[in-house]
Amino acid sequence: MKKNSIQDTTDPNFFPFTEKQLKKFREELDEAGGFDELMFKKKAFGTRGNELVAQYYDIEVYKEKFLTGEYEPLKEFLDTEIPYEFWSMFYETLRRWEDKNEA
Repeated sequence: MKKNSIQDTTDPNFFPFTEKQLKKFREELDEAGGFDELMFKKKAFGTRGNELVAQYYDIEVYKEKFLTGEYEPLKEFLDTEIPYEFWSMFYETLRRWEDKNEA
């Protein structure tokens, strides 16, 4: 695993996700209407004809466009050309964090 990788790390206490970022992500999910809807909005995947496409060819441009504001410190952790993987791990961490806080 790379030094700054978040792959397979869904521990709700795991850096890099802060409580503030998790809350913001929840707000975005609610506003978008769900995870898939938010992923389309964040262009983590799109469609090409009848196919879903998950690869983003210029990941540095993606980071500048979608990892801004509260998410800016996460840029170094997006180390894939498939942003959907990053957001999926973020979502799983959010769900575990919410489960932990409901208990």
